[in-house]
Parts: sequence; C-alpha cells; structure tokens
Amino acid sequence: SQVKTLKYEKAIKIGRGGFSTVLRASWRGSVVAVKVLDPKKINGDVVDAIRHEVTVMTANRHPHIVTVLAACVQLPDAAIIMEHCANGSLADVLAKARGKPTSLCWRVRLLMASDAACGLAYLHSSNNQIAHRDLNTQNLLVTGDMRVKIADFGLSRLVRGTRANRDDDDDDDDDD
Repeated sequence: SQVKTLKYEKAIKIGRGGFSTVLRASWRGSVVAVKVLDPKKINGDVVDAIRHEVTVMTANRHPHIVTVLAACVQLPDAAIIMEHCANGSLADVLAKARGKPTSLCWRVRLLMASDAACGLAYLHSSNNQIAHRDLNTQNLLVTGDMRVKIADFGLSRLVRGTRANRDDDDDDDDDD
C-alpha cells in the first residue's frame, strides 16, 4: 500500500545503492528492510522507476519474490518497506562461504538455485509476464533459513507476448 510517510524505528544501515540506503528497522512489530531514497540523487525518471518497481513487486506475490509491505514514492520521504532477508544478498552469502567448503553444502546450493528458478518461472508465466533484466547475486536475497527471493525490479519490463506466440504470429502457412 502506498502512503504519504512511513514511520519505522530502530533503523540500522545494512546496505547502499546508487539512489538509496537500505536499513534494517522495526515496523509494526516486525523486522523489515527499508529502502530509503536519497532526494539529492533522485529526479522524475528515478521516481517513475521506483513507482514501477513497487507496482511490479506488489502485483507479483510469490514465495520467492521479496514482499513489499508499504511504500511512499513522494519526495523527500520516498521509501519502500519490504520483508527483511536476514542473510543479505546471495553475493554476501557466497563471499562469506568462499574458502570454507563445508559452510554451503550442495543441498543448500541446489535449493537456492531452485528458489531463484521458481521465482523467475513465476514472473515469466504469470498473466503479466515480467522480464527482470537485472538478475544477479546482488538482487537475490537470502532469508534466515537460506531460502532465496528475487528483489530489485527497477529495470524490469512487461513482456508483450511469449516467444511461442510471436513465432506463431510469424508463421504464415505459405509453405505450398
């Protein structure tokens, strides 16, 4: 739900992006992640991209897509409150596991890959087919129980038709 301002407490910085800072905070009794947009670095195009990201994430609820709980896209208070993924990004998890072969067993690795694939399959097969366009280990977040969720839909786009549908449209059946 979009609101004019978002009130959260006990915020601790856990990350930084090009246009935002990510905080771990308390909101309505739960630990959440808050993406706070820097008004000095934002123009109308960035606000439109954030609005798009919120729309995509709220319209596509799935166990392997990060859930948006609330959002405010009005400057200077623009922020998105999302579920908190306690282990950070997959890039963080892999960096911590580097050189420690027992810290990330193959069963967990396979489960993580499967989680990402399930989230992506959902995006590609839903009524509003979405191409993420920026899927990487920074945009795959890891929960406390090592499950993976897709995040950061700022570059995503709606796909107008499946490849199979486009191929069918090109088939003119003039093979006589």
